[in-house]
Amino acid sequence: SRRKDALFAEVTASHSGLISRIALSYEADPGLRRDLVQDILLAIWMALDSWRGDSSLRTFVAAIAQKRSISHV
Repeated sequence: SRRKDALFAEVTASHSGLISRIALSYEADPGLRRDLVQDILLAIWMALDSWRGDSSLRTFVAAIAQKRSISHV
């Protein structure tokens, strides 16, 4: 949907640093970290339809990044 595309564009434009920092805190290897960031972005894309705005988009992104990073480790 257009809304989902716009939200994902906002995530990648505004929250990529946050995602990278979270991934870095769980994965030291640069190649594996790139894979983790891609996994996080995919998880965010899949979950965006469920975001209702109850929390900020940043909080939503951080929670998903954290959960994906933990399962990665």
